[in-house]
Amino acid sequence: MWQAIDSGREYLGEYMPWLHEYPTEEAHTLGFKKRLFERDNFDRTGSYVVEFQNQLAGTMGFGNPSRDNSVDVGYWLREDLQGRVIMTRCVSALINMAIVEMGIHRIVIRAATANLSSRGIPERPGFVHEGTMRATGYVNGEYMDLEIYSMLDHEWLARSTNA
Repeated sequence: MWQAIDSGREYLGEYMPWLHEYPTEEAHTLGFKKRLFERDNFDRTGSYVVEFQNQLAGTMGFGNPSRDNSVDVGYWLREDLQGRVIMTRCVSALINMAIVEMGIHRIVIRAATANLSSRGIPERPGFVHEGTMRATGYVNGEYMDLEIYSMLDHEWLARSTNA
């Protein structure tokens, strides 16, 4: 995972606010272990490795469900694997799991306005664009606008062939 993150540092760093926390492999390893401990002991989040042709391609996951039974989904994919619909398929499987198996009512995806690749992930399966949160994402010392998308359980189930 460190190699995938470090080799794509310039590309990923454009939109990922957490990347600066891992300037070295040692920092990444310590942070990753800490996050696993926190997840296993304190929350209900899920993080998953995405593989493509037996190599790490990226990660995806969801945060803690809110008291209103909503959950945010996040993801990243190596730059050299963009445009192959890998992440769209993976995130769709994650959403299906959250709705069908976990009973989540509302899925939210936030993507930087300028990150058209990331915005395609919720747009392809028909998420509703709810609007733009102005200057809310803070990355590399600058604020950026985020587009907010959502999908409700009954909307997903009505269009899903996997439910």
